[in-house]
Formats: sequence, structure tokens, C-alpha cells
Amino acid sequence: ERMAEAGELDRVRQRHSAHYLALAERAEPELRGADQRRWLERLDAEAANLRAAVDHLVQQADGAEQALRLVQALCWYWFLRGRTGEAVLSLRAALAVPGAAPEGARAQARAWLTALRVLDGEPAADAALDVSAITDPVARARTQWFLGYALTTVADERAAALTSAALTTFEALGDRWGIAAALADRVSQSFYTGAR
Repeated sequence: ERMAEAGELDRVRQRHSAHYLALAERAEPELRGADQRRWLERLDAEAANLRAAVDHLVQQADGAEQALRLVQALCWYWFLRGRTGEAVLSLRAALAVPGAAPEGARAQARAWLTALRVLDGEPAADAALDVSAITDPVARARTQWFLGYALTTVADERAAALTSAALTTFEALGDRWGIAAALADRVSQSFYTGAR
């Protein structure tokens, strides 16, 4: 209330959101490495602040790009912590923010939303699996992998193509985590197709 009276509330909330966006983007790749536990604990300790930052950004008329970046950076964390409901609600809220945002960011958020909905038992339309608008190769491969992973859990034959595409990129980038994740999914896919 005092900050609002002083006319500082909006500026403080913007700085708060920027700080937590930077933290989430710093943490996201670390959740796939040897320091995963430490970063999970750090994000757990900041969960209320991260939630406040998401809530603030999705309410901003010009906050689409930052909202999408923050939510996308937190999706893997939410998934690892079993908080898929929070991820789904946050992705939907960020996608609903009007204003300019790169189409790749929107495509990535839509794809993760699709994968999470598949994990909740909903079918995925073919168009929802198109990640061609995601220009960053790492983001595109990780999104393809997650879609493939989700489809693998429901024995959907479309998973194999997504996993293969992700694996090709992971191998080209030397991404050991991605290679291992894609190969693990290939094993599961072999089981449900009966391949040897």
C-alpha cells in the first residue's frame, strides 16, 4: 500500500518480474544436469515469487513475450515437481496475453501445452505437433522430445518421428542429456511397436 501511495508499485513489480524471469531462465538448463537437485530446491524456495511474477506478467497488456518466456522457462520445473496443473494454467494464461511475441515462443508454449494435455489423457491433433515455427534448435529439439515423450506414454505412433527429429538435433549439438532422453524414449517406443 505504501509503494502504491508513493507511485512505485508498478516499477517494483516490473523489476520483481524481470528478476524472476532471469532466475527461471538461468535455472531451466541446470534442471537437466548434475546440479538439478540444487536448482529444484532453489526454485522451490522461490515458488511464491515465481508465481507472483507469472501472475503479474500475464496481466500486462504488453507482457506477452515476457510471460511466455517465464512460463516456458518454468515448464520443466513444474513437470519435474508434478505440478502439471500449474503448468497448464500458466501456459494458457500466457498464450492469452495479447500483444507482440515471437511466433516461435507461442508455438513452443502451444506444443508444451499439447504435451501436458496428452499426459492428462487428451488426444493431440496433428497440427498441434508442428514445431517448425520454433527457430532456436535447442528449444525446438527439447519441445519435439517432450511431445514425443508424452505421446510415447500413450503408445501414439506419432511419437517416433518426433523423438527421431529431436535425437538428430541433440546429436548434432552434442547435447548428452537430450541424446539420453531420446534414446530412452526409443526403448519405450520399441516395446509398444513390438520391434526388436
